[in-house]
Amino acid sequence: MRPGRAPPRVITVTIERYRRDFEARRGPLWDWAARHVPAVYEPDAPARVRALRTDGADTLLCAIVTLLSCMDLTRGFLARPPAPGEQRWHRRSVRELFGFAFGAPVPGRLSPRRLERALRALGAIGAIASHQVRLKGPAGYQSQPALRFVTDKLFRLAGTAGLLAQERREAYQRAAAARSGASAARRIETIRLDPAQPGSSMLNPTRADPPAGRARAGPRPAADLLGSILPPRRSR
Repeated sequence: MRPGRAPPRVITVTIERYRRDFEARRGPLWDWAARHVPAVYEPDAPARVRALRTDGADTLLCAIVTLLSCMDLTRGFLARPPAPGEQRWHRRSVRELFGFAFGAPVPGRLSPRRLERALRALGAIGAIASHQVRLKGPAGYQSQPALRFVTDKLFRLAGTAGLLAQERREAYQRAAAARSGASAARRIETIRLDPAQPGSSMLNPTRADPPAGRARAGPRPAADLLGSILPPRRSR
């Protein structure tokens, strides 16, 4: 979502349903999460799985709200659209997502590892898909912010998958209309600035003097018109 804009209705409705069930510790979303969401605390020990605790539920809710608020509606991409002068989308890092969810880290009490555990749990249930990116530089390969996508799993659990499909379809239509309008505007600008383009004379009329010996075009007198239409009269 772009800053300063109201979130799409599907995002607002989905967040409200998760918040209601998780804060009340009851409801279909809470019951499902308490039974199925694993809390994997060590990345190198995936077999260590335990039930969802209260503090883990609060962290999971903050992570869900952050992911839904930061995702691109059309693809679920966790990134910010290009700013003016930029070419690429800005991928959201874990530290950046942590700042949106919890604020500044607190040494010894609150660190980005808390969000990392929630992201691993959401990845285990298929709510997000991650693809690690590494680029080769002068010092060797360096890790970059991963490509993360929010799947439709969170929306299907909340019963808002149909609303998501509708709003995505409308967003695609708006984007296609905007691209078409921009292409037409560029075409008109090209014709206006380039006299060699077909049709440019229509947008850039010239007021040149007529060639010598030829009168300037204008309305013909009625007598001349009648003379060109009617046959000449015979003399008696």
